Amino acid sequence: MRAPVSKALMLATVLAVAVTLGGCGYGPGRGTASSTVAGRADLDPDASLVVATVAVSTGFDPHRERMGGERPYSFPVFDRLTRMVTGGKIEPMLAVSWETAPDAMSMRMTLREGVRFHDGTPFDAEAVRINIDRARTLPDSTVKTLLSTVDRVEVTGPLEVVFHYTAPTPDLVTVLAGPAGAVISPGALADPNRDLRVDPGDAGTGSYLVERVVPSQSVSYVRAPQSNWDPEAGKLAHLEIRFIADDRTRDSAVRAGEVDIAYVNGVVAQSVRQAQLAAQGSTLDLVERPTNVLAALWLRPDPPGRPPAA
Repeated sequence: MRAPVSKALMLATVLAVAVTLGGCGYGPGRGTASSTVAGRADLDPDASLVVATVAVSTGFDPHRERMGGERPYSFPVFDRLTRMVTGGKIEPMLAVSWETAPDAMSMRMTLREGVRFHDGTPFDAEAVRINIDRARTLPDSTVKTLLSTVDRVEVTGPLEVVFHYTAPTPDLVTVLAGPAGAVISPGALADPNRDLRVDPGDAGTGSYLVERVVPSQSVSYVRAPQSNWDPEAGKLAHLEIRFIADDRTRDSAVRAGEVDIAYVNGVVAQSVRQAQLAAQGSTLDLVERPTNVLAALWLRPDPPGRPPAA
């Protein structure tokens, strides 16, 4: 599946770019992309990274995601079965391999061995079955349409599942790189008092735990005490993601050193130009990466008061 030709821009300090792409666990790539910055700084395992983005956190439950902008907030906590890296390529995450049947009516998937959720629950085939069933049947699931052709998940071994479809589905492995493929501890799902939208707690296998939430402002994370299955993840002690909606405010924050990385609004020419100018002859660097996120406009062809088009 070819990734849409859209690009993401980030304005960052040179050091911050090297740190982020070195596997701090922020975002879906988790360090798989190489930096364009010359040289590479040694990572301080006690360091912190502050990122400014344009989306506000409205919850951490990946199966109830309200908008794509929530993913930077939930992905440091919840790993997915697969992951999409720069360029749209799908790579293993909690799944290590998969094979789609010739008729695309099923897919056999082998899972990673030795992984545990932060609450101590083992990650296994039964956990995958429980999560996929939840994601496609939860009344307020926002990912169920992405799993509409999944008929059932068959557990064929401790670390092996088979997805059975109602119609040919050759692209499910791509879907599982997003929130539909996020895996939550069955122990947490079985607790009626847990609300993952408010606090994910120890329900994930990711490299970070949520430490503090300031509603409509920021989310702070601390590196999980358990060793992570991915040696490139969780290399920094703390991560903070701040919601800064205004383009100029984000630009000012990274220039002033208040944040290490700031998202640049690629659909606003002035914002891109400002970032380009800021990166010229300074310690800031403008990083451009392909992304599968498309920018779109909703157009109303027949606004109120105008006669319908002939």
